[in-house]
Order: sequence, then structure tokens, then C-alpha cells
Amino acid sequence: MGGDDAERETSGASAHAAPGVSAATAPRPRPLDRSPLWIALVYATLGILWIVGSDAAVLAVVGDEQALTRLQTYKGWFFVVASAGLIYALVRRRVNALQAAIEARETTTRDRMRLVAILEATSDLVCVITPDHRLRYLNAAGRQLLGIAPDEPLDRFDSRQFLPEHERLPQSAGPAQGSGQDVIQLERELHRVDGSSVLVSQVLLMHRSLDGRSEYISTIARDISEQRRQEHALRQAQKMEAVGQLAGGVAHDFNNLLTVIVNCGESLVQSLPAGDERHEEAVDIVQASQRAARLTRQLLAFSRQQVMESRTIDLNVVVRSLVVMLRRLLSEQVKLVEQLDGESPHVFLDASQLEQVLVNLVVNARDAMPNGGTITIRTSNRRSRPAHMVVLEVQDTGVGMDESTRARVFEPFFTTKKPGQGTGLGLATAAGIVAQSGGDISVASTPGHGTTFRLEFPAVARPIVPAPARTDTVPTPWDGSRAISSSGERLRVLVVEDQDEVRHLTARMLTADGYDVVPVRSAEEALDVLGDGRDVALLLTDVEMPGASGRSLAGSLAHDDRRIPVLFMSGYSNDSLRLRGALPPNAAFLAKPFTHDSLRAAIRKALIG
Repeated sequence: MGGDDAERETSGASAHAAPGVSAATAPRPRPLDRSPLWIALVYATLGILWIVGSDAAVLAVVGDEQALTRLQTYKGWFFVVASAGLIYALVRRRVNALQAAIEARETTTRDRMRLVAILEATSDLVCVITPDHRLRYLNAAGRQLLGIAPDEPLDRFDSRQFLPEHERLPQSAGPAQGSGQDVIQLERELHRVDGSSVLVSQVLLMHRSLDGRSEYISTIARDISEQRRQEHALRQAQKMEAVGQLAGGVAHDFNNLLTVIVNCGESLVQSLPAGDERHEEAVDIVQASQRAARLTRQLLAFSRQQVMESRTIDLNVVVRSLVVMLRRLLSEQVKLVEQLDGESPHVFLDASQLEQVLVNLVVNARDAMPNGGTITIRTSNRRSRPAHMVVLEVQDTGVGMDESTRARVFEPFFTTKKPGQGTGLGLATAAGIVAQSGGDISVASTPGHGTTFRLEFPAVARPIVPAPARTDTVPTPWDGSRAISSSGERLRVLVVEDQDEVRHLTARMLTADGYDVVPVRSAEEALDVLGDGRDVALLLTDVEMPGASGRSLAGSLAHDDRRIPVLFMSGYSNDSLRLRGALPPNAAFLAKPFTHDSLRAAIRKALIG
């Protein structure tokens, strides 16, 4: 489990010193303490001199036999006391040395026990490997990582059996000689006992004897499989975020162009007679631009910048109303089954966006069953404190997906269909709509056993629908009179738009409706117009423009106490603009691309307030 790499790159591994302690740093034998021998020798020498020379010295000086007798008595007692003191000192010295050795050994034992406790408690694999590839020590985390039972003897295992085939050395290979690194850091896969593999970050430490021979290897390995998975998920999320921002920007610019194309096409359709060949071409222009508008809505939905008109809806009602249309998309070999919860689950969603999600999922399920099968649409309630979730499932009996395909199924422009049969935006759009609606989407699939897409949304209380108010009036068509003020003058609309084509088109449409239009290209020009003192009935402004934004322009009006209604327009959604702070709360908003009718209705609503 690392010994081969160590032997390949260094002077080898190690096996006879205590595990975890380098032989180079092992304690050396203590030198012999010779001080008690010298003390005893000096004492014996002084004692002989005292016994032999003291009597002659006393007789020579005193000359009294009785004094010599008394001296010998004292001398005997003194020798006994001195001998006892010396013996006590020597014994006490030895006892102290033994006590110090015992305390040192106990301290070492406690330190080793603490070290073992730490090694057993750590979540990383810690292992000691001998030169013949045997496992001398393996902590509890290492056993769990490699799949070795806690009571299983380590001598049954060879470290090489945990390595990939290309990293193993033959049994006869011994430790390499020569100099090399003492520490090796690497990432590799380790094979577990059950045959599975795990990605680890590993550190190999070489231990050498005093003469430089390698004795054993200690290694620490950490499971980084989940870390790598999270890093991959983060990179995917960053990539999706970048693509989403790009898609939103492209859709915004494209919506400006579509505003011109749609309205010019509709104008041509209305101006050309039905039998004219150019009339058919104009109709084709309008239809193509409408398809392009749907594509931009897909891009905005994928980038979570779609305009959402959410309301409380009954999920079962939406499914039932859509099933008739969905069956037209399926062949006779594909059966569509409804399994709807009887509790009538209610959610706060944009019904049209939810229908788009269902259509995408059902079409994908159909394409996954070329030989026919069953598609099941199922609704249910999932209650778990404190959340109450409504579940919508679309299940098929098709070919299923492998793990690699399942991991990329929500990526934009990823498709398993043949070229020309799919854009790869269907499921990415569905994921964007679900996320923007506050829900969650997941997929479960096995090759040969079909696929299930599971959508979960927060449940809401069933709304109380008031009785419709009786009315005897009918809507009146637009006759241009609403563009006239009470004094008989035409209402003036200030149009602020940096895109020339959109500005000119909007001005033409409003002029045709009877308004007095003042078109400008920037907020600065708009402020100049407002500063002239001319009466302005409505400010129609783009939200994001070079220089000052539409919100700052509206803020200038509020600061000057100019009570002029403001209608904002943008190719971005109102939700994304409010999220970025580019649009005031509850502001009147017109989404691009707009038609003449939608512009007329938005102007009328903004003027009425």
C-alpha cells in the first residue's frame, strides 16, 4: 500500500525499530556510571591510611598508651558511622537512579499510549509497512478504508494487494539501495478487500537505521473521493453559472432584435393582401420570429431569468389539461398513464412554465422508448417536518441511462440524440424553470430499466376563490381616444432606449396610436427633455443602458417630485432585474420582445395606474 513506490524512489523501507520512531532518533544505551566506584576506592584508601598511620602518630605526639586506647575506640566508632553513611549514600544514589528510570519508562509508555489513542481516533489511514510488504500496524480508520475486519490478523495481508496492478513489484524485489527522498506525497487509487477502489491522498515516510539502511515505511492516507466529487460538482456549477450568464445576455440582446422583427413582420402581414406572395413570406417571418422568441424564453429559463407569472395552481388540474395534448405527441406504441393524488396538491408556480417542463420530460421519455412502452405521470404529497412538498414524477420504461450520462443530463447543449434531432436545451431549461420556481429536480435511471424524473415543490394552501363580480360591460376596442388628455391635447410619452431600431419602432407604434412621442437614446438626454418644462404623461424607459440606468432616471423624477408614471422595459426578466436591484419593487414592466398590442396594453395600464 505504498511500499513499492517508496522502494522505487528512495533507499527503502524499515522494520525493526519501534513503529513510528525512526532508528536514527532511537535512544542510545546510557554510559556506565562509575562515580560510586571512585567514591568507594577513595574511602577504602583513606580508611587504610587511618588504621595504619593514626596509632603511630598518636604515640609519637602524645606518648600515652591510655590515650591510644581511647583513640582506637573512637576510631572504630567513627569508621562504622562513616561506612554506614557511605553505604547509605551509595544505596540512595542507586535507588534514585532506578526511580528515574522507572518514571522515564512510565512516561514513555504513557506517551506511546496517547500516540496510539490518537492514531486509532484519527479518520485517516495510518499504517506501518515492513520491507517484505507486510502490515505491521494499521489503525481502525485504515481497516475501515481497506475493508479489513477489526479482529482480522494483519499478517494475512500483503501491502501490494491494495495497489493497482501497474504499481506492484515482484515478491523477490527488495529495498532499493542508494539515496532518495525521505518523504513522498502522491495521489493514487487503493484497492479494497472487496475489489472496489478508493482515491486517496497519501504521504510515505522512510525510516532508516544508523548506518543508513531503510528499515520500514510509515504512511498516512486520506480518502479524497468525496472531495474530488464536490470539486467536480463545483466546477460544473461554475460552468453552468457562466453559461447561464452568457445565455441570459444573448437572450437579452436577441429580444431587442426580435422586438423589431416581430412587429415589422406583423406590419407587413397586415399591409399585404392575403393572395400576395409577399404576404406568405411575411407570415413566415412572423412565425420564425415567434419560434426565436420561444428559444430566448428557453435560454432565459435555463439561466433562471425567465419572466415568471406564478400563482397558486392545482397540480392535478394542470396535468389533466395537458394530457390530451401530450397524447398527440406520442405514437400508438407509447401508453400515457396518470396516477394523480386525490388530495389535489396546490403549488405556487407559473402554469405555462410547468407545462413546458412536462412537455420536455414526456418528449424525452418518448424518445427513450423507440420500441414503445409506458410513460407514467404521478403526483403525490411528501410530508416531513417542517416541510410539506408536492411531488411530480415522470417515469418511463425506456432504455435508461448510465452513470456518466445521468451526471450530465441537465447540462446545456448536452444530448444523446443524433445531430439535428435535439438542441440539448430541453432538460437544461426544465432544470432552470424548476429552480427558479423554488423547487428541486432529480433523476434516477438504470440502463435497461427506464428513467424517473422527480420534481418537488413547496406545497401551498388551497386558495379561496371569490365569486365573480357581475358586470354588464364589455371591453371596448382601442380607438386612439385614450391618447388624448382631458384638455384635448395629445399625451406625450418620453421613450428612452439605447437601441436605435427598438427606439424608432416603439416611437412609430405609439405615434400610430395618437401619442406625442419624444424618443431619446440615454437617461441624460431624457433629463434634458424633462428640464425643458414640457409636460410628459409617461416615461417609457429601458432598464439597463450605457451611463445612467432606467432606475436611476426614475429616481431622479422622484427626487424632483415629478409625478410622472414610469413603465420599464427590458429583454431580461423582471425577477432577475429586481434580484440585481435594477428594477424598483412593484414597478410597471414590459418584457421584450413585445408586440403592438402588448405595448398598447402596458401603456394603458401604466397611465391608468
